[in-house]
Amino acid sequence: MQYGIVFRPKRGQDISGDAYLIVEVYGAHLIAVADGLGSGEEAAQAARLAMATVGEHAWANLPDILQWCHLALRGTRGAVMGLLKIETEGRQVSYAGVGNIDLRSHSASGFRPFNAYGIIGSRLPDVRTFVGDYEPGDLFVLSTDGITRQFNLDKLPAVRGQSPQSLAQQIVASFGRQEDDMTVLVIA
Repeated sequence: MQYGIVFRPKRGQDISGDAYLIVEVYGAHLIAVADGLGSGEEAAQAARLAMATVGEHAWANLPDILQWCHLALRGTRGAVMGLLKIETEGRQVSYAGVGNIDLRSHSASGFRPFNAYGIIGSRLPDVRTFVGDYEPGDLFVLSTDGITRQFNLDKLPAVRGQSPQSLAQQIVASFGRQEDDMTVLVIA
């Protein structure tokens, strides 16, 4: 797997309320993104705690990981999160998310999951895991709400011909919002 990552705080801030984690567990790649509510140190603490909890429970199924995060984040600002798991050997991709984390894909299987409404640490809804086929060459983009809702992979030139890092930088340049923390992970 190759990754492209852009991670930065909103304009005027020194710290981002977003966090991400990439781990390999049992031959699968688990990619997690969290956006702590609000901005600044308290948001960052919630997001970092969520990522530490993901790391501790990376072996579990996705809804259970989100449940562990929910318990860990009680008493904090809370966060929204997305978890993407890619099993290259088993040729399967799965996703579970809560809140306004965004997942876009260029996938041979047409993988198009969506998130449950809620907040990790405050209101955890029933979370559905979306499962699809994975093919080498599939491309996934996980992002926080620092990327506008107008973001569309089809609006970018030569998506397939770019490195993941170049594509992540282009997404931020074209669709980034300076008034919010911003995290983009491109997985190819």
